[in-house]
Amino acid sequence: MQYDLTEEQRILQNMVRRLAKDKVAPGAAQRDEDGKFDWSMVELMRENGLYGIDFPEAHGGSEAGLLAMAIVVEELCKVDAAAGLLIADHELGCLPILLAANETQREKYLPKLASGEHIGAFALTEPAAGSDVARLRCRAKKDGDHYILNGTKTFITNGGVADVVTVYAVVDPEKPQHKNAGVFIVEKGTPGFSVGKKENKMGIR
Repeated sequence: MQYDLTEEQRILQNMVRRLAKDKVAPGAAQRDEDGKFDWSMVELMRENGLYGIDFPEAHGGSEAGLLAMAIVVEELCKVDAAAGLLIADHELGCLPILLAANETQREKYLPKLASGEHIGAFALTEPAAGSDVARLRCRAKKDGDHYILNGTKTFITNGGVADVVTVYAVVDPEKPQHKNAGVFIVEKGTPGFSVGKKENKMGIR
């Protein structure tokens, strides 16, 4: 199997490497010390088209593939892990939409996620279950043409700033574990959806 990067991938790698050295590395330690979400870094990613690097062109992305996305994250993380996670965790939150959403949902959400106008988050981890899908306590109950979600998540990267959150919840507790959960798209401002205080961690704050 061929593992060499293509010319386009090397061009992307060099571009992001320069960007990371010139624009991301300066101030990285202070940003981590401050522990605040830095919107100037978000704007930098937006300006350079990095949010939708592997999204389909039909939905506003570059369609460069997951390897291209990995290259971007790697180069950013070399100088600031938090900057790399701006892309990686956004991607994680968008992945269920990219893989499993219907076309109406894809057309509604992906263009703004691809441009970085909207930020995505991935809500799996829970206080009692960690990231074990088999132990989720969050429940989703069908109510007419929608679902009502009831539960608590924790350590959700981007959770406090995300416009779109993909939330994992048990749909049918009678089904076998690992087969009873579904993923739901929750928009910021949805009634009943709230964000708690930010936990102070060892790094990547």
